Amino acid sequence: MNLVSSFMETARREGDRPAIVAPDGTTISFADLAQRSARLAAHWRNRGLQKGARVLVAMPVGIELYVAIAALWRVGA
Repeated sequence: MNLVSSFMETARREGDRPAIVAPDGTTISFADLAQRSARLAAHWRNRGLQKGARVLVAMPVGIELYVAIAALWRVGA
């Protein structure tokens, strides 16, 4: 099982349970993390990001960073 498969299985199994709790108390569920990362991955693929691409991520630590990381896993970048 690869990282994306493991992530998707966890998201399916855990659903509405919190996946991330930010220091300010903001949360995102496993299902929402999976959905948001899927949309972002599709957007990036449509913009030309391909499997194997090298990507530099410069974002504050928080939910949006983890959405971006999960999207990059999905793309294979």
